[in-house]
Amino acid sequence: MYGSGSGSGRRGAVGRTPYDTSLSFRSQLNQLATNRSQSNQSFDQSMNKSYLKSYNVLGDTSLNSSAHQLSQSVLISQTAYHTLKPYVSLLPVLVIEAISSDVFSLGSLSVKMSPQGWAWLVCGRRLFVWKYKQTDLGRSCCCYELQLPPSDLSHKADLVCVLDNSQKSQAVPSTIAVTPEGIVRFWPNIAYEGHSIETIASDLQGQECASLTDIQPFGCILGTTTSSLVHITVNNIEGQNTIVCRTLKAPQGVLAGFGRRVTSLLFGSMPATQSSETKQLFKVVRSNSSNVSDEVYIWVLSSVSAQKWLIIDEHSERLIEDMDLERPVKDAFLDKVWNRETTHPNQLKIWLIDIGFTKTNEMVLLVAGLNVDVSNQLYYAVLTFSDLQARPEANISFNSFTVLRNHTVCYTEEDEEQLLNLHLLSGTINSQMVYIYNTSQVLCLKFGSDEIDLIDFNSRDDGILGAGICDGFPLLFTHKDALISIIPHKQDISDIMDVQTIDEDILQTDDKLKAFKKAFVLFSKGDRARSQYLVRELFPTITAAVDSEKIDDIVVSLSANLCDEIPHSDPRWAESAGTHNTPNIASLTASVIIANQIEEKLNNHRMLIEFLKTCGLWERLSTVTQSTAKGSTAVQTKMILSEHIEKLIACLALRRLHNDYNNILETAIKIVLLQRNVTLQTRLTPQDMFYRQTTRIEELITALIEYETQQIDTNAVSSRDLLNCLLSVSNIFITVLQEVCHFRQTQGSLYEWSALSKCEYNPWTSSVGLNGMRASLLKQFDFLVNYGIESTNLTAIDEDIQLKGAICQKMVDLSDIILDGFVCQMRSIDNRDRYQAIERNFESCRSKCIEPLLRAKQYDRAAALAEKYDHFDALIQICEQLNDSERLRRYIADFANKGFTEYLFKWYLKEGKQGKMLTMSASLNTLTNFLENHQQLNWLHQIHLDQFMPASNTLNILANQEHNHLSRKKTLLSLSKLSALAAGHSPPSDIDSQLELILYQESLSPEIMVKSNLDFNSMPVLSAQKLIQLYMSETNPESDAINLKRALDLTEFIADTNESREMVTNILCTAISRDSWEHLDSDKPLEAVKNTLFYQIIEQYLIEGNVSDDVKLPPFNDIVRCLKVEHKERTSFFIQAVYEHLNISH
Repeated sequence: MYGSGSGSGRRGAVGRTPYDTSLSFRSQLNQLATNRSQSNQSFDQSMNKSYLKSYNVLGDTSLNSSAHQLSQSVLISQTAYHTLKPYVSLLPVLVIEAISSDVFSLGSLSVKMSPQGWAWLVCGRRLFVWKYKQTDLGRSCCCYELQLPPSDLSHKADLVCVLDNSQKSQAVPSTIAVTPEGIVRFWPNIAYEGHSIETIASDLQGQECASLTDIQPFGCILGTTTSSLVHITVNNIEGQNTIVCRTLKAPQGVLAGFGRRVTSLLFGSMPATQSSETKQLFKVVRSNSSNVSDEVYIWVLSSVSAQKWLIIDEHSERLIEDMDLERPVKDAFLDKVWNRETTHPNQLKIWLIDIGFTKTNEMVLLVAGLNVDVSNQLYYAVLTFSDLQARPEANISFNSFTVLRNHTVCYTEEDEEQLLNLHLLSGTINSQMVYIYNTSQVLCLKFGSDEIDLIDFNSRDDGILGAGICDGFPLLFTHKDALISIIPHKQDISDIMDVQTIDEDILQTDDKLKAFKKAFVLFSKGDRARSQYLVRELFPTITAAVDSEKIDDIVVSLSANLCDEIPHSDPRWAESAGTHNTPNIASLTASVIIANQIEEKLNNHRMLIEFLKTCGLWERLSTVTQSTAKGSTAVQTKMILSEHIEKLIACLALRRLHNDYNNILETAIKIVLLQRNVTLQTRLTPQDMFYRQTTRIEELITALIEYETQQIDTNAVSSRDLLNCLLSVSNIFITVLQEVCHFRQTQGSLYEWSALSKCEYNPWTSSVGLNGMRASLLKQFDFLVNYGIESTNLTAIDEDIQLKGAICQKMVDLSDIILDGFVCQMRSIDNRDRYQAIERNFESCRSKCIEPLLRAKQYDRAAALAEKYDHFDALIQICEQLNDSERLRRYIADFANKGFTEYLFKWYLKEGKQGKMLTMSASLNTLTNFLENHQQLNWLHQIHLDQFMPASNTLNILANQEHNHLSRKKTLLSLSKLSALAAGHSPPSDIDSQLELILYQESLSPEIMVKSNLDFNSMPVLSAQKLIQLYMSETNPESDAINLKRALDLTEFIADTNESREMVTNILCTAISRDSWEHLDSDKPLEAVKNTLFYQIIEQYLIEGNVSDDVKLPPFNDIVRCLKVEHKERTSFFIQAVYEHLNISH
C-alpha cells in the first residue's frame, strides 16, 4: 500500500520540499541554456545522472510491484488525502527544451499519455513522441520529433494518436495526426520522420476537428466541434499505405427517436440561427464494455445526449444505443439540489461535460447544472450508471449521483467556456475514486461523497498540460514538474482492502452458488466493494478454459433461482419454504401480490445483468450444456439469461389478462399443476403455485391447447361458444408472446449473445417437439382455420364481416409469431445443410399460414405476412387475382435485392403466361438477364427491343439445337435470316445451307415416307447421312435417277471429306448395281452406256458443276474395287469408257 511517506517504515524519509524539487528541475534547465555549445550526447548523459538522483523507485510496491514507477524520496506536494510525486521517467532533451522555451506560451502546449506508456507533446507544428514508461530506468530516453501539417489554427495533442505496434513485433509506434482543418498525416514508423503520407477528410465541409480517438485495430475516430464523426483507417495493399476517411452515419430511420439536438451529432453543425446550440461540448471515448478482440465500442457525448456505436470493421458500424440524458439529469439535480415541488425541470439548464469508465466498467459522466431563477451558482456533479441496453428516458437510473457541493462557482455567460473546461480521469485502481482537472486544479473525490481533496497548481506557478492513467494510477504532465503521479494515502486504499476480512465464512463453503448469490445481494444493496471482493475470490482471472464452465453454470443457476424464487415475505409461503431448494441467504422478492412479485423478479434480473457487467463476469460467459431429446447441446449462457427475462415479461403480461379470461386461465393453470404433480398448500392458490415458477410458463400454452381440445371433443359446447373460446385463447397467446417479441426486438441487444458464438439459437417461443411452442401455435392456427373461417357449421361467418376479420387478424398475429421464430433460428445457423433443412420447414409453414387467408380472400392481411416473410408466390397470386399492376411494380422495386423479379418470371413461365412477362417494361434489364437462360423467349424480347442482329444469332442457336421438329427448325432459320436482314446485315452463312438441307428432307417421296414411318407434320430433323440412306433405299425405276442424284447432292452437306468420298462411292456403286451391263454392245460402248443410270447421274452431276470431278468423284479403281456385280470385268470395261468419255481422272 502507498502511504503518505513518513508513516511507512518501508518507504524511507520524505525527501526534498516542493520548493527544492522545483529548483532542482529549473537548475537543469539553466544548465541546458548555458551549455548550448556542448554536444547533445554529453548533455544528455549529465541530465540523466542528475535526474536519476531525484527520481527513484518507491520501495513499497504492494499494489503494483512490477509496473508502477514512483519516486521514493521526492515529494512535490501533499494534501489531506493525496501525495504528488515525480513519475520515474527521464524526459528527453527535446521535450525539456520545448516546455522551457519562451517562444511557446503555456496555452499553446498540450500533452497526452496513452496507457501503453507513450506520451506526446505538441508545441506549434512540432510533435515530440517518447516512451515515458520504461523498464530500464538508467537508460537514456529516446524522443522522436515529427513535423505536423501546416494549419492556420493551433495544433493540439487531442488530434494525435500514437498507435502502439508492439503486437506487430515493431518496437517503434506509428502515428496519425490531424490538423484542425482536417488534413490527415500518417507516419508508419515515427523513427522515419520524412516517410509519411497524408490526405484530407473531404466530408467535413469547413468543420473544425476536435479530437482523435484510438480504436485499434480499426484505426481512429475523428470528431469535430460540431459533432461529426469520421472513421480513419490505413490500408496496406502490396506494401503501399493509403489513408481512408469515411463519415459515420446513423442507419435510415434512426433519427425519428433522437433527442432534439442529436441530428448535429451525425450531420454537422446547426444553422447559424442556433449559435448557442452549435457550441456543443464533444467527447469520443472508447468503451471498456467488451473484451472480445473483434468488438470495438465507442461512446459519443454531445450536448445532452450520448450514443453508443459498435465498430464492426474498417468499413461498417452500427448505432447500438442513443440516450437523451437531459430529463434524467435534470431530475437528479432536482432531487439532490433544488426542490422538486417548487422547481420545474424547464427552469434548469444542464451540460454534459465529459465521459469515462471506471475499472469495473461503470460509465462516469461529469455534468453541471444551473437554475438562474434561484441564483447564478453552478453546481457540478459526477454520476455513474451501467453500460447496458437502450432504455426509455423514464427508465434511466443512475448508480450514483454525487454533487460537488464544496466546489460551486458563480456562472456568467462570458466565463462559460472556462467553467466547463473540465476533464475526467477515471479507471484508476480505486474504482470508487474519480479525478476532475483543468489547467490549474485537480479535484479528487469518491463516488457518493461530496468531500473534495483539492490539488491547486496556481499557488505553485504551474499549469497542467495533460493527464492520463498508467498502471491504475493518475498521471499529470505539468509545465513545471513534468510527469507527476497522484498517490492516494494508505488509509484510503485500505478502505478498499478491508472487505478481505468480511464474509470469510461464505468463501469457505463449497456451495459457490450460495456465495455468488451473497455477492449479488450485497451488490443490490449498494455494498459494491464487498460484492466485488467476493466475486474476485470466487472467480479469479481465468487461466484455464475449464473455469469458464463453472462460471456459466453458476450464473444460469442464480438466474433461474431469481426467476423461481419463493416470496419469503409472504407468510403463506413460510410453511412450504423449507421444501424448495433455493439458496436462502436473503429474499429479494418482498411483495405478496403476484403481479408485484413478478415485477420485483424482473427488476432483480436486470440488476443481475448489471452485476455481471460491473464485476467483469459478463465477458467471461460462454456456453452451458443442456440435455435435449437428441442428446446434449451447447447453448449460449447469455441466450438463457435472455430467455429467463423474456419468461418474466411473459408472466407479467399473462397475469394482467386474468381479469378478462380468468375462467380459462384458472382451468389451464390447474391442468399445469396436475401435470407437475403439485400438491396445493392450504393457504396458497393455484395461481400462487404457478406464478412462482416463471421459467416454466410455456407449460401453460400446452395446457390451453389441451383445454381447447376438450371443448372441441365435447358436444355440450355450441359452435359459436367454441369459436369464442378459440378467439379468447388466441388472444392470450398473442398478447403474451407479442410482449416477449417486442422486448426481444427492442432490448435484446442487452445480452449480445448473437455475436458471441456459432451456437444455434431457437427462441423458447419457437421450441420444437411434440409439446413445443411451435407445434402448439400451429395447432392453434389450425383450430382457427378448421373451426373458424373454413368451418361448415358457421355459415354466418361470411356474412359477419367483423367476426371474420377478427378471426383472420388472430391468424395473422399467430403466423407472425410462428414465422418470426423461424427467422431468429435461421439467422444463427451457419451450417448449410442444417440451414436448408430449417428453411424448407419455414417455407412449408409459411405457405400453411398464408394460403388460408388467400382462400378467404383476405388479400391485405395475406400480403402483410407475405411481404414481411418474402412469400413471393403469394404476392404474385394477390396481384394476379386483383389485377393490380401497380402493386406488382411496387413489389418489383421493394424486393429488387431479394430476387423477386426472377421469381416472377419463373412463375409466369410455370403458369404459361410468357406473353405477360415479355410485355413488362418495369424490369427490362432484369428480364434481359433472366432470358439469357431462356433463349426460346429471348429472341422475342430482343426483337421487341429492336435488337435484330442479336435476335438473329439467338434464333440461329435455337435452330441448331432443334432436332425434334423439322418445321420448327425451318421457321427458326427463316426468322433468323429475316432478323439479320432487318438489322441491315447479311444472314449467317450456314442458314441457307441448312434451309437447303431441309428442302431435301421435304422432297422425300411419299413412298419413302411411308416406308420409313415418317409424317410430314411431325417429322424430326434428319442428318444428311440419314437422308442419303433414305434416297438410296427406294428402287423405283422411274425415280431412281432423281433419288440417287439427290443422294449424290446431299454428300455436299457432309463435313468430313473422307466420309463424303466414301458416301459418293457407295451411291455410284448402287447406281451401277441397278443397271444390266452384260447385254450392252461392247463394240459401241459410248452409245451403250448413255442409257445407264450410272452415266446419267454422273453426267448430270458434272453438268450442274457442283464440284470438280477430281475432287468429288472417286477414282475408277475405287469404283471397281467396290463393285459387287456379275460380269465384273465387262462392267469395268464400260465404266472405264464412261470415265474416259467424260474426261474423269482415274
